[in-house]
Amino acid sequence: MKYIFRTSWGEQKENIKKVNPDLFRVVEDLDLGNDLPLYRAIYPYGSKLLHKGKLQIINNDRRGVSLCDSSVDLQIQKDLEYAPTLPMGVLLEKRIELYSISNDHTAPFVVFRPGSIFALSVVLNTELTLDKGDFWEASSGIRTSFSTMKLSYKKHLAYLEKKIGKNLVTPKTYYDHIGLFSAISEEMGSSWNTDVIYFTKDWLQERNDLKWKAFKCYLYDYNWKAMQYSRQQNLHDLVYSRIVGSCKNISHNLFVNNIVKHLIGVSNGYKPAFCIVDNNEGMPFDLIRETIIDIYDSEEQYPVFVTVDSLPHLGESSVYYSLAAPTCQELLTPRVKSVRKTQDIEEIMRLVKALKEKFSENFQFLEGRQYDLMRSFSECSIIEHHTTHKNSYTSMIKHDEKLIKSEKNAKERNLSLQLNNPFFNGVIQISRH
Repeated sequence: MKYIFRTSWGEQKENIKKVNPDLFRVVEDLDLGNDLPLYRAIYPYGSKLLHKGKLQIINNDRRGVSLCDSSVDLQIQKDLEYAPTLPMGVLLEKRIELYSISNDHTAPFVVFRPGSIFALSVVLNTELTLDKGDFWEASSGIRTSFSTMKLSYKKHLAYLEKKIGKNLVTPKTYYDHIGLFSAISEEMGSSWNTDVIYFTKDWLQERNDLKWKAFKCYLYDYNWKAMQYSRQQNLHDLVYSRIVGSCKNISHNLFVNNIVKHLIGVSNGYKPAFCIVDNNEGMPFDLIRETIIDIYDSEEQYPVFVTVDSLPHLGESSVYYSLAAPTCQELLTPRVKSVRKTQDIEEIMRLVKALKEKFSENFQFLEGRQYDLMRSFSECSIIEHHTTHKNSYTSMIKHDEKLIKSEKNAKERNLSLQLNNPFFNGVIQISRH
């Protein structure tokens, strides 16, 4: 098959070494052999690795189909059917997003980067039910990506359809932009792909050999560390409740408190949040940006694209939580359209300030990991913005090197940076400045 082929550890180990030297070292040190089978799979931008909880394979017609589809070779089905969802794998190139869909919103769960080992929880313990279910989706590229510019003008969509030679569905929300982006990438011949290594069932069979037990221990240890934050969620909630219970004159609104708990996870890099796109790692950004600028040139605006990522990976840049596009899984309800946006932001920031002040009082009951989480949260710069206010607009750009770069690019093209929109008008900016 063109988009997936059988290979071996010996043929792929140098590729794996580049992105995950620890995994390479463990397998080599244990001398498990070069002939162990692997699969290398290519997924074009916008295609799915996981759909409704089931593995997807790109067939020779460039369509994503389930593993059991008749267009998939029987040997591939036999080697990869051991996994109830995704097989264990390593990402070699670009990004993958694991997410779910709730009330027409994308709920991002995690973004995998090159070197990430994924799907460990479910393949190491097939009795687990948490990681199963038809609500899981995984995309080639970051699915939760969009332009904050309005892209639903009929005139411009007609131009775009003519340019790429394909009928398009008018986007109704930010989350529909992925349809336009995928069409641009496919019809304009983008070479953007995610490159994945899948491990066959041979790697996970029970054996008495001590070398294989050591390899299994490495996988368990890797997964234990990766799931540390979510595994201790009940403890995080208990500590949060205790601190909040000692604060005065704050909101006890569940909506507000869920967002603040989410911001603590964001500030520590455990929860995804929005950031400004400035590279091609999560999407074919250059191609899509230039196409949008070309089609929508009459608007004289420089489009800003956002995607999800984790704060520690962003250097001097910021991440954002927007009430217009919530990433807190507990809040994906019709409430996001609330007319209380200004009041909600004020209550969120009041609670953030109260938590930081309480932490500065040096709570003695906080130790170890819980202390580190709250310290990291307290050290972050957390600012509210309404881009209808000029001072807020200027402040937001100043705190984000990616926005500084975008503004510079916009001025070079005699365009205005497009920030006065629902996404940025009522947003919380988090940075480590």
